[in-house]
Amino acid sequence: MANNSAYDPLAAIKIYLEDEKPSDPSFRNYLINRLGDQLIWYDSKSTKIKKYWVRRRIFTIVLSALIPFAVGYIDAQNNPAYLNTALKVFVGASGVAIAILEALNSLFKSQELYIDYRGTAEQLKQEFSFFLGRTGDYKGNPEEDYPKLVAKLEGIMAAQNNKWMDVVRRNEESAQSEEIKKKVEENLRQLVLTTINSGPQSTTSEQPPTNVQTTTPVVFDTNSQSPVEQPTLSVPEIPSPERETVVESSNLPPTEPSKKGMNDSTDAEADSP
Repeated sequence: MANNSAYDPLAAIKIYLEDEKPSDPSFRNYLINRLGDQLIWYDSKSTKIKKYWVRRRIFTIVLSALIPFAVGYIDAQNNPAYLNTALKVFVGASGVAIAILEALNSLFKSQELYIDYRGTAEQLKQEFSFFLGRTGDYKGNPEEDYPKLVAKLEGIMAAQNNKWMDVVRRNEESAQSEEIKKKVEENLRQLVLTTINSGPQSTTSEQPPTNVQTTTPVVFDTNSQSPVEQPTLSVPEIPSPERETVVESSNLPPTEPSKKGMNDSTDAEADSP
């Protein structure tokens, strides 16, 4: 019966070391501690990330299909109130869940990472298989081909590390651009609100009313009581208190002060002994 268990790269390396028994201890340590460890890590990481990505995609597809189905059963006239409320809550929660799942897939680059990890693991296995089969660049003595194998394996892992750093950098740039975009939108929103609130006040303060007309100062003549314009004066002349007193006294009839004085003097003479 065929063995359907998962491929164990560390077990294959141990079998090779037991059969060949290389004399160089560094070669043995490198195959077990470096190549075997990296093969197991890339293989397990690829499987785990793919499993999470597939689950999130399945939930997204199912919720996306159920939303229009639930919306079609919302009937305010025939359904009870609690049923319509439950359907609306389900539709809203499904939309939020879809947004979160898609954001997680986009943030962690799940599909891209699991493909890259799987590709790296398969490249490492392939290169080690070339070494075991004594083909390709490994047709000479195994002890002499050891540096070639190390150089090829390290080159594959370095390329994968560069890809990973590029993904991290793009995520940081995307997060920074989103943060800058939010700040710009917030500043523009505040600027628009400030402009709307202060718009009428700034308009009345900056632009004078069109109906206001400038007039020249007018002084009344005390004799004719008619206004006399003085266009040469830019500021109206403020009369002094003495002038106001004179103007008021000059407006009185000339006979009243004399009569009052005569009456006063006559009374004074009558009262005198």
